[in-house]
Amino acid sequence: MRRTKNRVDVDGVDTAGISGLRLFEGEDLSFQERMKWQKERQLEMIKEQLREKKLKEMQDKQEEDEWAEQTDMLTKMRGMLEEENHTKRSDKEREIQEENMRLALIKKQREQEDKNWNETMNATETYRD
Repeated sequence: MRRTKNRVDVDGVDTAGISGLRLFEGEDLSFQERMKWQKERQLEMIKEQLREKKLKEMQDKQEEDEWAEQTDMLTKMRGMLEEENHTKRSDKEREIQEENMRLALIKKQREQEDKNWNETMNATETYRD
């Protein structure tokens, strides 16, 4: 029978189990390596998660910036179109007003001409009588 060494507390692991048995040499020779590998793997996973989180934050910020830029452009375009529409409407209203004034003047001139013609005709008729 092979003699075993009593292990002293290995990285906080109790060498005496619940049943009172001791850990024997050769049972878990790769324990230290496995724990080291698990810690390294855990650190790698944490770093990867942090990289992914940072990338996601950058993408979200870029999306927000692009959305804000697009909204600003649309707002400016809308303002330009509204201003153009207002200018066209004002010009059209001014043209209509000028045309109405011109037509009113023509109407007044015709009425005056008709009045003068009627007066002339009346005056001529009175002289004939």
